[in-house]
Amino acid sequence: MKNINLGLELKGLVENVSALVENISSIRGHVTRSSEDIPAAFSKLDTVNSETESATSQLMDILDNLSESDKQAGELIIKLENDLAGKEEYREIFDGLKAIIDKNQEQHIRVLETLQFQDITSQQIRHVTSLLMNVEKELSGILATFENFSRPSDHTEIDTQSFNPHAIFADKKEEQADIDDLVKKYRHEQ
Repeated sequence: MKNINLGLELKGLVENVSALVENISSIRGHVTRSSEDIPAAFSKLDTVNSETESATSQLMDILDNLSESDKQAGELIIKLENDLAGKEEYREIFDGLKAIIDKNQEQHIRVLETLQFQDITSQQIRHVTSLLMNVEKELSGILATFENFSRPSDHTEIDTQSFNPHAIFADKKEEQADIDDLVKKYRHEQ
């Protein structure tokens, strides 16, 4: 049988336990700070989402006003055309003005399509928020194992079906050409 020095063994055990407690305490501090930073991240993401939504809404209003102005200009051109019927020297001017208005309308539509980035951004932000909520739950669970820590989340659960985490903005020129053709056809029928 080996001669066991119980005092030395206990001293080693106490040192190991003390080092373990220090490590756990250090980890708990990092986890606590990280879990406290998450609400600030939620706030920043909400702000980004609100600001892009507001800017997009303003741009859409501006585009609506420009489209209405183009429509009014088109109506005035038709009136002038009727008033100056038979005067061929103005035909080129009228046709040129109509072409400019059509081009403006096409550009307005392209800008509106480009503004879909806000919807894509919003979906991606909701996805990140959902991930952060999961991290917050995990961190709270870790803290709960260290002590009787329980911080209720004051965030509403996000329905993971309400966003596409893979949403991207892509230029869809072929689809746009079909839409442009429909819009032109509709305009000419009126």
